[in-house]
Amino acid sequence: NPRYDAAYNNRGVALHTLGHYHQAIGDFNKAIELNPKFETAHHNRGFALHSLGRHHQAIVDLNRAIELKPDYGTAHHIRGVTSHSLGKYDEAILHYNKAIELNPLYDTAYNDRGIARKALGRLDEALVDLDKAIELNPKFASAFCNRGTVYNDMGRFDEAIADYNRAIELNPKYDEAYAYRG
Repeated sequence: NPRYDAAYNNRGVALHTLGHYHQAIGDFNKAIELNPKFETAHHNRGFALHSLGRHHQAIVDLNRAIELKPDYGTAHHIRGVTSHSLGKYDEAILHYNKAIELNPLYDTAYNDRGIARKALGRLDEALVDLDKAIELNPKFASAFCNRGTVYNDMGRFDEAIADYNRAIELNPKYDEAYAYRG
């Protein structure tokens, strides 16, 4: 069925997962051509564009997905990640807030909001978010590493090293955690 929009979208997701972003975008384009109100395809194309560093284009698609489905938590999250990539940390936090409001168990949104707050120098707030991400997912190596960087910035070096050690314990190939620990 060449008019099956979900098939194009799903193949695009598989291609995106494999790192074939341009091909994925082609499938998302076809899904959107067949169904312009397919919010998931807009979200997925936005995510693929973000993955290619085409952040301004990604924002257009992510905004469209949110317009079509205002309670689309993942779209708000990726919209936040894209804003963060552009250095728009306050804007990113607004989208992370919405993603968390829609799903209070969204560990990755807490982690990413913590990173944005750290970038703004709001270390105490960053620590609260990273603590929450770890509480929700005690095996979240990136959250331990990110919390370690906050502890480091606070001059709490023993706690930073403990978090880097935990991140490495959870993911022995986590090169960034080794670098920060060093």
